[in-house]
Amino acid sequence: MARHSNVEPDWSSFGPNLTRIMQVRGITHEDMARVMGVSERMVYYWASGKIYPRVTKFDILTRFLNVNFFELVRPLKRA
Repeated sequence: MARHSNVEPDWSSFGPNLTRIMQVRGITHEDMARVMGVSERMVYYWASGKIYPRVTKFDILTRFLNVNFFELVRPLKRA
């Protein structure tokens, strides 16, 4: 397992990463809202980067998406 102790979160990457992961997995805002126990509007805000989930939601979010926290808050790799 990769170590991430020295990785600084890049919160500006959260929205684009969330959107990309949801698209790859075919997850809709409605699906995400239902699992997360929030409104579709809240998921839209997360995906747009306007706001971020509460800390208590990150465990549910990472399990649902099958990713780790750092996959959501690290810059996208450019080809």
